[in-house]
Amino acid sequence: MERVMSTLLDSANLFEVNFPEYKQLRSCRRESLLLKVLWDFVYIARTSIDDWKTTLWREINVEQMDIDCNRFSKDIKLLDKEVRSWNVYTGAESTVKNMMTSLKAVTELQNSAIRERHWQQLMKATGVSINQSIFITPEHMQKHNKNKHKLQTKLTAMK
Repeated sequence: MERVMSTLLDSANLFEVNFPEYKQLRSCRRESLLLKVLWDFVYIARTSIDDWKTTLWREINVEQMDIDCNRFSKDIKLLDKEVRSWNVYTGAESTVKNMMTSLKAVTELQNSAIRERHWQQLMKATGVSINQSIFITPEHMQKHNKNKHKLQTKLTAMK
């Protein structure tokens, strides 16, 4: 489209005719660039989070994940204000926030002060059977954690 516009501009100049500005084309170009930046961010964040979800329980590096999530949170806030009303933006923002919430629960569950009786209380409170083996992944925890607020409350109460 821009090539056509450039050709028309050259022709208009050749014949000394006024040529419209085509504000819609500029607006479209700007929105396309914003959309590209936003989807690049979504790809990077989702790829990282999907990779983390497959990490084995005992290999989870919560500190690094938390640093990366904080960086994602800051990066998404730095995007142009125009994109904040787009569904892609709100979806990406909620994905990052949910991951940060999950990391807080993982940190508490990895605490060495958590004993077998705490795990039993947790399983009873959530109605989910959790095997503390090394094969648990955050994705497994997320799939079975249907009531995050209840889990968070129980974890806090156990301390």
